[in-house]
Amino acid sequence: MEKESFETLEVADILNKSFVAVKVDREERPEVDKRYMNALHLLGKRGGWPLTMFLTPNLEPIWGATYLPKDQLVKILKGFQDRWAKGGDEFKKAGKEIGTYLDSLSKKELGRIPVDEKILQRACVVAEKTFDKLYGGFGPAPKFPSPMRLRLLMRLYKRLSNPKKKENLKVMIEKTLLGMFRGGIYDHIGGGFARYSTDKKWLIPHFEKMLYDNALLSLTYLEAFQLFKKPVYAEIAREVLEYISRDMTSKEGPFFSSEDADSEGEEGKFYVWKKSELEEILNPEEFRYFQNFFMTTTNGNFENKTNHLNMLFSNKTSLDRFEPKLNYIRGKIFKKRNTRVKPLKDKKFLTAWNGLMIGALARGAEILEEPKFLEISKKAALFIKEHLYDEGKLYRRYTNEKKKNFGILDDYAYLIDGLLHLYEVDLDSKILKWAIDLQIDQDKLLWSKNLGVYYFSTVKEDFPFQVFELADNARPNSNSVSALNLLKIYGFTYDEGFLKKAKSILKAVSKSASTYPLGFSQGLLASNYFLDKSKEIVIVGKRNNSLTKQFLSYFKENFSPNNVLYFKESDKEKSNHFIPEPVVNKKMIDGKTTVYVCQNSVCKYPTSDLKIFQQFMNNGVH
Repeated sequence: MEKESFETLEVADILNKSFVAVKVDREERPEVDKRYMNALHLLGKRGGWPLTMFLTPNLEPIWGATYLPKDQLVKILKGFQDRWAKGGDEFKKAGKEIGTYLDSLSKKELGRIPVDEKILQRACVVAEKTFDKLYGGFGPAPKFPSPMRLRLLMRLYKRLSNPKKKENLKVMIEKTLLGMFRGGIYDHIGGGFARYSTDKKWLIPHFEKMLYDNALLSLTYLEAFQLFKKPVYAEIAREVLEYISRDMTSKEGPFFSSEDADSEGEEGKFYVWKKSELEEILNPEEFRYFQNFFMTTTNGNFENKTNHLNMLFSNKTSLDRFEPKLNYIRGKIFKKRNTRVKPLKDKKFLTAWNGLMIGALARGAEILEEPKFLEISKKAALFIKEHLYDEGKLYRRYTNEKKKNFGILDDYAYLIDGLLHLYEVDLDSKILKWAIDLQIDQDKLLWSKNLGVYYFSTVKEDFPFQVFELADNARPNSNSVSALNLLKIYGFTYDEGFLKKAKSILKAVSKSASTYPLGFSQGLLASNYFLDKSKEIVIVGKRNNSLTKQFLSYFKENFSPNNVLYFKESDKEKSNHFIPEPVVNKKMIDGKTTVYVCQNSVCKYPTSDLKIFQQFMNNGVH
């Protein structure tokens, strides 16, 4: 639409004469997008992008649409032009009515119901009804990755005791994870996931790659590896994080936002191959071996008789895909692909999306035993603290060596989430202290006492409106992410203020999720934490002690998401920068690394016995 409509003289003449044209990057100003997308829905239209919205000078919405062909856009512009010239009273009236209604949505009292097991059980039922038994995933095409749903289902798998229900959940989780990986939504040459599949088989994607998708999906595969103990999930996560390290990490430290779908004006051109091209790159024996996996044809499966690589019809297992011989062959193809014109990379740093990747890389470092991922994670976090955090305020975007736009709820929630992951791997208490400070800043800036949830943004001079949301979209809902952050920070501090806010959000989510719970998967994931026998673990000892390492290895080897871990260094020369009040009096006993396992501030007796610790972790604390 940009090239077809807005870059033509005919459209430009009308716009410049009668309108103030404003182009908004919804990634930089999502609060603007959210308000006017709500207006579009209110007008009875389906949402999507590009979003075209007509506003009064007071920023009140009059009419909107998504994609508009040039001729249709010109006709609509002229209609608005003529009627506004006659006074525009009908537009002013409509804009005021729509604006008033939108404002009322962000002020109305929210319904609430208690957080209980019923909503989690309902989520299982809905998941089974919407699950695609043939190809995995949920719902029809276009088919999006569903990391929040999968992470919720993994927690429910761990929670349930009924063997049949557990097996049903396992099938849904694994068929989806392997279907996505084997399909064309995954880049089998360079690694990383595209945004979504245009078909139900996961075959042909919209080729754009987003930082947030790859952060959320790598974390999902890491958790699947912990839960099911299958090496293929570890290898997939490793390859995604290698892609991020290689292609999406700046020299300064933070991560780029995305890679475009098209190059040289054609979507997917960078990624697809004619069979003859592959035969030129590989020798005959290599090509025969390659064909066992990817089964390319002369006619192809994409435009212009090209092949988009996938394993959907191969008899090879998903783990076979990581065989050294195939890795060598893929390397040859990767080298050739790098001589092509590459898709444009969006090199802005977004705090929120960086927060998600900081957490994913930290967990990858822990679970995959890959120290370089931890260093990359820490470098990105340090950059954000030095360049995007100033006097208690977080900024959203950094580009051309300048920070811009005050942070919104996504920025605070996702960054805190990432820092909590990073702390539990790196165990540097300065990281934990910053996460708690950010949570306090978020509470001051964005908490609504009347609604009992967080607003999405503060009131700004150029946009004096506020919205809130509870449902997930392509990313986890930031109120729900905040609820989990609050529960974890309560586990470190036992500050009832954090717990009270978490409960308020979760009660509102429970009410909203009662009709379609999977649309609120992140909220239910937090509810699962709240309802579970979540634990607070304190390890007191020396970091490099062998017994300390054995205790810490439990968290690397086991899927144990509903707890927080604090490490208190007993070596006075390496003492902690920050010690939460509940930890102050916990000490090492008899000169040995000592573990305290607590639940809701009630602690088991301290132990230095690994087996007793494991028993504590597998049972409630009484």
